[in-house]
Amino acid sequence: MTLRRIKLKVGIVEVEVEGEQGDLDKVAINLLGRATELPAIGGEATNKIAKPEIDYDLGDTDGRKNGNTNREPTMIMLANIRGCKTGKDLTRVACEYIHFVKSKPFFDRHDLVKEMKKAKSFYKKSFANNIKFHYLKPLQEHGILSERTPGVFFLTNEALKAASPYFAELGLT
Repeated sequence: MTLRRIKLKVGIVEVEVEGEQGDLDKVAINLLGRATELPAIGGEATNKIAKPEIDYDLGDTDGRKNGNTNREPTMIMLANIRGCKTGKDLTRVACEYIHFVKSKPFFDRHDLVKEMKKAKSFYKKSFANNIKFHYLKPLQEHGILSERTPGVFFLTNEALKAASPYFAELGLT
């Protein structure tokens, strides 16, 4: 079985779905049909529908039939919503994912790398090597992360307040 991936963007909301072609067609039609029901977020009009980008050469992705079936937000979904462009961005999203989705307030570097790898279209192998000095240090310096004990991190109150609106939309705060 070959899985396909489709990316749909409506305003600032971007959704990436994986599955069989027939299932993706139904999902795309359903999502595009409901696009006008989305409320305006941050003052941006959401009735502008971008042409879907389709990646037809995804191949089989670790045996899953139709992507995420438990309705829990995925790392790739959050990376899209948060607009990840760099390893530091993906590290921040992994911290938020562990805190809000996994309900673990404390995490270490290995937890972060494990979750970052789940965002396959964003993750690069170099991220694991650079995480300590290029991603965790700057996040600490900018007041997003704090260190509980050496190597064990948690999101600061300011970072939690900044991330809460995104996770409230997903019903996770």
